[in-house]
Amino acid sequence: MSETAASIVADTPIYQSYVVVGSAVMIVNVLVAVTFLSKSDLAVRNYMLIILAISTVIYGLRIFLQGSSRLQ
Repeated sequence: MSETAASIVADTPIYQSYVVVGSAVMIVNVLVAVTFLSKSDLAVRNYMLIILAISTVIYGLRIFLQGSSRLQ
C-alpha cells in the first residue's frame, strides 16, 4: 500500500487543471488575434495587442504541455 511520491503527484487533479487552463488561454487568445487581424484598421492600431496575444498563446501551449506531460 505504499505509494511513491511521484505516483501521488502524478495523480493529483492539479495537472488536469493545467490542461484545461492552457487550452482556454490558447483558445481565447487565438480569437483575440484573429479578431484584430480580421480588419487592417484594427491590425494597424493594435499591433502590440496582437503580439501580446500570440505570445500568450505560446505561454498557454507551455501550460498545456506541462500538464499533459505530467498526466502521462
